[in-house]
Amino acid sequence: AHNFPLDLASIEAPTNG
Repeated sequence: AHNFPLDLASIEAPTNG
């Protein structure tokens, strides 16, 4: 993740929201 430690979405698509 980028902003959230448990951001599963960021694993495939790094997002800043």
